[in-house]
Amino acid sequence: MKYLSALIFTFLVNLCLAQNLVPNASFEAMNHLPTDAPDFSSNLDHWFSPNLSEPFACHVDAIDLNPNWASPNPNRYQQPRTGKAMAIYTTISYRNAIVEFVNEREYVSVKIKRTIPKRAKVYAEFWISWHGYDCCRTESVSFPGGQHGMWFSPTQPFENSRGLLAARPQINLDSLVTDTVNWLKVSGTFISEADYDYLTIGNFYPDRQSPYILPVYGWELLGGGSPYFVDDVKVRILNPRVPDTIRVCRGDTAQLIATGEENHAWAKANNSSFILGTDSVFKFRALENTLVNFYGSFDTLQTYVAVEDFSFDLGENISICSQDTFSLQNPVPSADTSWWAHTGQFASSIKISQTGWYKLTAVKDGCTKSDSIFIYASKPSDYEIEEPEPVCLGRDLKLTMQREPRAPYRWSEISVDSTLTVSNDGWYWVEIDHPCGKYRDSIEVVFERCVCKFFLANSFTPNGDGLNDVFKPVTKCNFESYDFQIANRWGQVVFKTKDPDQAWDGGNAPAGMYIIRIVYSGLNEEGNFVEDEVHQTLHLLR
Repeated sequence: MKYLSALIFTFLVNLCLAQNLVPNASFEAMNHLPTDAPDFSSNLDHWFSPNLSEPFACHVDAIDLNPNWASPNPNRYQQPRTGKAMAIYTTISYRNAIVEFVNEREYVSVKIKRTIPKRAKVYAEFWISWHGYDCCRTESVSFPGGQHGMWFSPTQPFENSRGLLAARPQINLDSLVTDTVNWLKVSGTFISEADYDYLTIGNFYPDRQSPYILPVYGWELLGGGSPYFVDDVKVRILNPRVPDTIRVCRGDTAQLIATGEENHAWAKANNSSFILGTDSVFKFRALENTLVNFYGSFDTLQTYVAVEDFSFDLGENISICSQDTFSLQNPVPSADTSWWAHTGQFASSIKISQTGWYKLTAVKDGCTKSDSIFIYASKPSDYEIEEPEPVCLGRDLKLTMQREPRAPYRWSEISVDSTLTVSNDGWYWVEIDHPCGKYRDSIEVVFERCVCKFFLANSFTPNGDGLNDVFKPVTKCNFESYDFQIANRWGQVVFKTKDPDQAWDGGNAPAGMYIIRIVYSGLNEEGNFVEDEVHQTLHLLR
């Protein structure tokens, strides 16, 4: 119980260190929509002005109430970086036509959620954009100026005037901000020199030390300043953490995660100047033991990636006899732990009698590996030859088994192909070295005698009377080959043709009996391929 309490305490401490310490960090929490400059301190939750000047609270929904201080509007067109609200403060001010600068400043201040202790490592940021116009002119006049920074103080800041706060900001931007479109992040890190409870954003340097651009002015110049938008303020106490050691399998991806830090940079210790990544998560393929550097805002931390040589193999997919029980062995008995996926439990071996995938996962020295095997549990009857569809003689027939064996086999025609092609009547078999033992199945193949239907007269009278003067076989077949011959009783051929449309007119042949022979191949009336011979007698009458 004490250990659990310590874990909870550590978690809460880390959570506090990781949170943003700035309340109402994006200026969204308001008592009512702002309508004028004096609304800032009274209207905006937590934020206040540390001197007699008043910055502005802006909200996009306030445009109908007072376009001067709302956003967007014709002169103040910038949108909040996030949400609907932001603040505006003015830096360097001037008055009268000779541009007499005065050290008047506007600031935005807030009490942070909890004290930043002395010697803490702190990250701070805010986002800024230049308004682009002088705030107090009858004409718009460009006038960017001033440095922008964030000052942390132990006590609540206050200046009983509209003047400059005498302070040294811990976070400071020296360059001149002139971008009216994009938001610029002002950020940095520091080590606290005291216990801090307040932060203030603005310009902390007198006119002579602040960069600026002179305004373009005319006779109507009365005075003005340079307004800036500010949004999304963040302050965090840094407590970077990376794992001391991680273990991975050789060739796997090592993943390192840094927490409690805003800035991230990773490098291998043996080449520390070459930065490999700048995200909070760093991944690389681990081939050997590697020491990795993590560069935070203040510290360099290290993680040792230990690469383990650990692998195993369940073997090739196999077939087994369903009539027996097969034992699949666990090949890594020395692993720290292992389990079979189908049971979720450890076993040195498992008994298998059903077809399926079987997966083993094992862990050794923090390295996790998995392998799977497909086991086909079959019986001999699974591989019987399928009964073929009827096929006409002259066509090829493919004999196929009900499923392709996962074991050595051969056909009667000395073939080990998945099918056997036959073209003649006969008995055919397949023999399989089945896990249950040698198995043979056979089948008798009888091709159908598909023939063309011929109309053949048994006599004809070639006497020129226009009736039955010629003899020709009549059929609807579509021939690929055709050989028609007529011979006398002594076997002498008196007529022959390969044209199915050609007839015999009897020629000079005497009356008597003749022998017809037709040898053909082609498609019959049903579209089946056929080949056959036809023999018949014919009487020639004179």
